[in-house]
Amino acid sequence: MALVFALLVMPLLALAGLAVDVGFILSAQAQMRGEADAAALAAASVASDSDEAESRALAITELNLPAADHGDVLVSADVEVGNWDEDTRAFTANGTPVNAARVTVRKTASNGNAFDLTFGGIVSFSSIDIETIAVATSSGSGGTACALALSSSAKGAIDVGGNAVVAFNSCDVAANSDDDDALEVGGSATLDANCASIVGGTDAASPEFDLTCGAAETGTSATADPYSGLPDPTVGNCIDTNYKNTSGTDTLSAGTYCGKFEITGGTVELGSGTYVIDDGNFSVNGGATLKEVDGGTGVTIILTDSDGDSPGSVTINGGAIVTLAAPTSGDYSGVVFYQDKDAASTTKNKFNGGSTTNFTGALYFPNEAIEFTGGNTTGGSTCTQVIAQTIDFTGNSTLNSSCDSAGTTPILITSSSHLVQ
Repeated sequence: MALVFALLVMPLLALAGLAVDVGFILSAQAQMRGEADAAALAAASVASDSDEAESRALAITELNLPAADHGDVLVSADVEVGNWDEDTRAFTANGTPVNAARVTVRKTASNGNAFDLTFGGIVSFSSIDIETIAVATSSGSGGTACALALSSSAKGAIDVGGNAVVAFNSCDVAANSDDDDALEVGGSATLDANCASIVGGTDAASPEFDLTCGAAETGTSATADPYSGLPDPTVGNCIDTNYKNTSGTDTLSAGTYCGKFEITGGTVELGSGTYVIDDGNFSVNGGATLKEVDGGTGVTIILTDSDGDSPGSVTINGGAIVTLAAPTSGDYSGVVFYQDKDAASTTKNKFNGGSTTNFTGALYFPNEAIEFTGGNTTGGSTCTQVIAQTIDFTGNSTLNSSCDSAGTTPILITSSSHLVQ
């Protein structure tokens, strides 16, 4: 019996160890499957933006399976976006239209992080490769927008009227209003965009409402305000009160300007930095020029009121020439105009007819309306975002979306995603 026991003890121990290791393997596989699913869902929700899809998948994986403990279970090459064909149940990497993401999570010897076995070493089998693949698809564009109307209930939260020709180059338009007519295109106006994401509805239709993706997504989730976390402005000592330039060229320094800020003629050059307009309107009249100094690093103009009342509004009149770019770093990175959230919702900020406005960055009016009228060339720059309670276009406007180096925060369209594999 002792001899038989001696002969059997090692196989029995090996079998017991195998049973334990199999349990660990199954647990690890389940954990990795859950992680692949989560990463695929995150990536699919923004599949049309491959960089953002990759970033989200990697971030959620690092949160749950940190590389310090598990090695690189997910690398950039294993996050793929492409097309999911529901009929054939097949995923095509880089296929079009882009509507899905495939994620491969690995613990393998070739990846340098094979799953270690607890008892397998007894039989010279110390590790095993584990790999799991998940595919998720999405509905909705999952792209980025150039314009976002924040109102939750306004009729015509985005309204394109008159003879306006409005073009959103390679970007979406989004309206958070739940009204049945949250987006309107009337008269002989036209609106061209990549896609539209609307919480409520719209009667706008082709050819006046021309979308690359075909049709507007209605009944969507609200699009998040990308600048909701901006810090409240700090009001300093007044550099000037009721500033006004009527002719000639004036060069200003960043800081606080109290009361009205008016440019009725001539040229005003702004030194780089943040300009706080405390308790006054900001206006540029026809024939006047406003620009940043040559070689500047960016300008942010903030409208606020240190007394707690409603801050002033912006008016840029016909014939004005305005060329400004936002800073690409710091608290107000990517923001050209910022009207603080105490603004009265009944006021409109007007970018009026015939003005040539070239903004690189965001026009952010979270509690008031923006109105573009008559012949603006808004967005002659590579990147312009418009975020306001409501947005009215009654003149020609072009907004561009090449924002990679503009310091802006993307206006990300939420899309619903679900696992298909």
